[in-house]
Amino acid sequence: MNRVFYFLLFLFCGCGTLSRLCLEESQEQVAHSDRGTERWCEIVDLRGERISHGPFESRYPGGQIRALGRYQNGKREGVWKGWHANGNREYEIDYIGGIKEGRVYFWFENGSPNFESQWKSGKLDGPSRHWSLKGHLLLMIEFKAGRFHGQMVEFNERGEKIFEGLYEHGVHIRTLFEKKE
Repeated sequence: MNRVFYFLLFLFCGCGTLSRLCLEESQEQVAHSDRGTERWCEIVDLRGERISHGPFESRYPGGQIRALGRYQNGKREGVWKGWHANGNREYEIDYIGGIKEGRVYFWFENGSPNFESQWKSGKLDGPSRHWSLKGHLLLMIEFKAGRFHGQMVEFNERGEKIFEGLYEHGVHIRTLFEKKE
């Protein structure tokens, strides 16, 4: 619990380094580029290779947070969050063992939702929705094991339904509605 407290303290005050949060057997790593600065912790695995393990952060050149996450034995673990340069959320992705699992969200730079989906074992599985930059729902679709499965409904920018169909295991079964323009 203390690690979480110090991690949050570090994030909100913008001071210090990850070295206080890296496990005793790990070392903080830093990389600078024209995209900003990345910091993470590394350990040496059983093969003698250095792998990411512990907190990760990325900052824009101006210092504002770009992304936060955590590695477990070289793989993304838990919730990874990203922000646009203006401070608005960009994404939130849940990982288990480096594989997407659960809800995935993306937002446009203006803060409105862009995409929302459900993942299972690294594949789309469940309802997904996509919006326009202006906030209009454009697409609702269901997936199973990474394939279209269930209902798909598509809308135009005015919010009018333009297509509705049914899919099974990635195959279009039938069209329920199609707007003729």
